Parts: sequence; C-alpha cells; structure tokens
Amino acid sequence: MELEIRELFDPPAAGRSATSAKGMNMTDQVHVPERASRWKVRAGIALSTIAVLFLLFDSTGKLLKVAPVVAGTEQLGYPESVRQ
Repeated sequence: MELEIRELFDPPAAGRSATSAKGMNMTDQVHVPERASRWKVRAGIALSTIAVLFLLFDSTGKLLKVAPVVAGTEQLGYPESVRQ
C-alpha cells in the first residue's frame, strides 16, 4: 500500500513513464461521452414528472383517507397498521 501511495505522489524516475493507479498513462485520452439528444432529455423529464405526480396523488389520497383509496388499500390486503 505504501508503495502505491508513494508512486502517486512522487514524480516519475528517469526512464519511467508517469502512470496512475489504474495503469493508464497520464497522457492517454479520456473518453468523454456525448451529450444526450434533446428528445431523450425531454423524454426522461416527462417520465420522471409522471412518476412524481403519481406518487404525490397517491400519497395525498392516503393522507386524506379518501374512501376509495382506503377501500383499494384494504382490497390489496394491507393490514390496518400500514393504512394509518
């Protein structure tokens, strides 16, 4: 372990290439992924918004103890301790 740490902080000796802990040369190119297309970003936002709105709607119905929501929860078989 000490040798690895020393290699990270010490400059390379003569004739030795500068390498990181992963074995890549410091001069190697790093692959940067391309930015997602606009429609993919918008589709992700739309799907996330739908999920969040559903969860808000569902939790609001359970907190306000709306009769159809309570009946549906009972039909699913959840015990009363979970419904309170």
